[in-house]
Amino acid sequence: MSLPASFPDYLRALYALWDTKRGTRVMPARRDFATVELQPWLNELHLVAVCPEGLRFVVFASGPASRYGAEMTGRYVADLQPATMADEVERAYLTAVETRAPVFGTLIQYTVRSNEVYAFMYPPASCTS
Repeated sequence: MSLPASFPDYLRALYALWDTKRGTRVMPARRDFATVELQPWLNELHLVAVCPEGLRFVVFASGPASRYGAEMTGRYVADLQPATMADEVERAYLTAVETRAPVFGTLIQYTVRSNEVYAFMYPPASCTS
């Protein structure tokens, strides 16, 4: 898979790890990742499992949890509020599952103090434990 030319190195490294862990499978499982391997990304990493009952956060990043005001690890994407955010995240992950590859992009977050631009990658994981 060809990554966007402007994509940051830290996300290129995450993609390389994700790709290695999945091997010949469509996507890796959460159990394929040791927490220490994910350490460089834990402040901003969400890992979402594709489960029969829905998309579940198996890792919800500490940075967004602080900004969002809630810890979502173990909860479903559909539980996000507002519902438009849940729909957007769910659509991105389902696209990742359908295409068998992470979804990449940029996001502008508008706040009272500043506007921040984030590069993102939605890497799906299977629900198997």
